[in-house]
Amino acid sequence: MKYVRGLSGFALVSLLSFQSGAAMSKVPEQVPSRTSSAQTQPVIIAGNPFKIFQDAAQTVDQVNKIRLREKRRREEKRRRKKLEAAQKKEAERRRQYLESLSPEERQVYEIIEKAKRDLRHQPIADFLGSGFGITPKGTTQTPQDLDREFQNAIRNSNNSTSSQPPVNHGSVAPATTTGNRILQRILNKRSNETHEQWFLRIDPVLSHTPREEYRTWRATLSSADNQAFNALVQKENEFRRQQMRETSGAVWDMIKRDLSCRWESDAENEQYVRVCDD
Repeated sequence: MKYVRGLSGFALVSLLSFQSGAAMSKVPEQVPSRTSSAQTQPVIIAGNPFKIFQDAAQTVDQVNKIRLREKRRREEKRRRKKLEAAQKKEAERRRQYLESLSPEERQVYEIIEKAKRDLRHQPIADFLGSGFGITPKGTTQTPQDLDREFQNAIRNSNNSTSSQPPVNHGSVAPATTTGNRILQRILNKRSNETHEQWFLRIDPVLSHTPREEYRTWRATLSSADNQAFNALVQKENEFRRQQMRETSGAVWDMIKRDLSCRWESDAENEQYVRVCDD
């Protein structure tokens, strides 16, 4: 590191200067000797030069570690401030967007947000359920699909001049109340959909649709669509009951296996091992 090289060089120069000064201070004056005038006392260097250099290097390492920690602390502080600013900006953008929506649009927006949350969590639930042998739930929708559904429903509602939403090619049963027309546009069957595709598309939204809105929408369905929808609901309920049976069976199998486990000594009687009946 550049700090180590710089400080190490400085320590070396200081060491040489210190050694020179120490040598000069430790050389005794030459005095005439009765035995030999050429004899002088040896030069003594104070301190261990290797120890001095080692201490200087350790000091440099400590300084560099302190600077590195301080740098990381500043970077983490900047990252946290940047994240908080982004979150505040997104919260403000969402607040302004919600204020721009009508009551009908805001209701549908909240339903769509809850459905998107479920779709994001569904892969995790399927993964955890696969460990118990549970059949995953099939879905054709993604959070991005729901966003497009919502925007298209709003756009079509604003462009429509009719007070009633287009439902099932004009084959509509009379409804007692109008209901949320934007929500009905999302839930209505499309001309290019089969009944199975229709049900899979609207299932995440139906899970969070208020009861009164659900009843109002069901009243707008044609006889054929209503009959097909009831059959698909029964099929979905049976699938969920099957999931519950699979979950209960997997949990019960785990409990039975744990109850069958026991501790037995090995052949040498040196340790115990856990043995279970599979």
